[in-house]
Amino acid sequence: MLIIKDQDKRTLPVWLSSFSDVFGTDWGATMAAASLFALPALLLFLFLQRRVGTGMTAGAVKG
Repeated sequence: MLIIKDQDKRTLPVWLSSFSDVFGTDWGATMAAASLFALPALLLFLFLQRRVGTGMTAGAVKG
């Protein structure tokens, strides 16, 4: 937050921390934004879940 002054160039975690101020934290907006940021990663994992499971167990079979 100290280096990047332009709000358009901030990363998502830094932008999420901007919901805190001296009066408190807007937890509703913070959790809504965090949920929206996590949604694409969750959807990608659910779409590729079978391949991830197959890849993790491929080398675990003996014989």
